[in-house]
Amino acid sequence: MKETVISQRKNTRQNRFLNIKAFIIVTLLSIFSLFIISFKPSVKLLTDVWKQLGLTQQQGAEIVKNAFLYAYIENSSFKNLHNLASGNKAAIARELMMYTKAYLNGVSFKDTYVKERAASKPEAFNFLPISKENIRKERINELRKNIREAEASVKKMPALEKSVQKAIAGYEKAIKDYESPDSKMLNSFYETAVNQQQNKQQQYEKKMKAWQEDYPENHKEKIRQYLEKYLTTAATVDFDAELIPKNNKKVFVNPAYESRDNNWKRIFRGGKEAYNAMKPIAEQWLKEVQ
Repeated sequence: MKETVISQRKNTRQNRFLNIKAFIIVTLLSIFSLFIISFKPSVKLLTDVWKQLGLTQQQGAEIVKNAFLYAYIENSSFKNLHNLASGNKAAIARELMMYTKAYLNGVSFKDTYVKERAASKPEAFNFLPISKENIRKERINELRKNIREAEASVKKMPALEKSVQKAIAGYEKAIKDYESPDSKMLNSFYETAVNQQQNKQQQYEKKMKAWQEDYPENHKEKIRQYLEKYLTTAATVDFDAELIPKNNKKVFVNPAYESRDNNWKRIFRGGKEAYNAMKPIAEQWLKEVQ
């Protein structure tokens, strides 16, 4: 009986911890694109927030940078998340938003973004003209080299002469085929080379398109993308949705909600209080970055 009570208390603490962690994550995934221009962050409150999270301001800046550039947050970076259990979500969200606004608008982050964008750019594709004549020369030269090497091996090991001569005969036959205007082998190599280059070109174009989407020239364009995604997703969240315990975690009563993606669920766990604080700021900022 005692072990059961201890286990239930432990599960309750774990669920509370996961809910708080989800709130912090959704806040950090959202706040880098939700700013208040007319406000100034409270240094004391922001310092207290970082302290309660077990982070320095420098570590906080690193988390915001990674969230913005890579949509990545290292959960293990957070310590003492339970300390925020009784905190005001709206106040915390506003402080984090204001801090993020100042950080992302700073020269330091702009330089970081420019360097990261350049470093992530796909390597340029060098288009090399392909011709049958060049392939013909390359293949014939390669075959003649094979013949020379085979003849040299016979001098060192005469016992291999019979098998080597057979190989040489095959090389000479292939050379005659390549020298023919209607060489089937040449046409096959040519088509293969053309297809390979076309595939490489297509892959390069796909990578360039993805790079341009992930790293727009102006990082404010990325802010706009985050804003639109956040507002669109958040507008569909039912903050009154019911949860039930299942397998040591909480799941939605409505199966349609349970199938939603992680962004939707993070916003839900962040709560209506945080959303109501973010929504008007997000809408106003979106107008300014259009």
